[in-house]
Amino acid sequence: MLLDTCILLDVVRSVHREIPRAASAAVRLRESLDQQECRLAVSEVVRREWNDNVPQVQEETIRHFSKMDEAAKIFHDICEDINVELKFERPLYTECTLDQSLRQLSEDLLDLAFTIDIDTESNNRATRRIMTKTPPAGRGSEIKDCIILEQYLALGRQLIEVGSETCIVFCSSNTRDFCGADRRPHAEIVADLSQVGIDFATKLDWANHLLFKEV
Repeated sequence: MLLDTCILLDVVRSVHREIPRAASAAVRLRESLDQQECRLAVSEVVRREWNDNVPQVQEETIRHFSKMDEAAKIFHDICEDINVELKFERPLYTECTLDQSLRQLSEDLLDLAFTIDIDTESNNRATRRIMTKTPPAGRGSEIKDCIILEQYLALGRQLIEVGSETCIVFCSSNTRDFCGADRRPHAEIVADLSQVGIDFATKLDWANHLLFKEV
């Protein structure tokens, strides 16, 4: 399994972004890594981006819980005002530690992954994608996504050279850069990944399905 930063951060923000299966899929992947059913690789860029962004993402989750508390208070106050009897107490979402658990789950995946160091050849190929506006490069896009993709393509080529027939899935929820307006991956990206035997998924649960062949 190959992941980008967005997928790992989606686990932490799965509540306020309403990504229902992100956490359960992350648990499934973590279990498979613990049991050595598969291996996980991330670009050095992904590890850096996760460290830079996860504090803010966790804060966004905490703020969302505060809004949920406010909404629950209004709901219960109105019910009390008009004498509507409720069979449950007002919840206090901010008192739970879900944000910490989600961050830990995301971090567990990162800890179980091996890191692909940035290399000159992948940098050069990424630069060419930027210069030719070849997806995921585009107007205003950064080189980071191109580096991640080129590193994963290089890994695919290395595995082919040693005769490996391993199933490989690259998962990214960054549909803005990796997909078109129809949310389908750009043809250029699909072609590049197909040449080295890598499947593409935009959700972790679908990536698990492709990797583990689960119904």
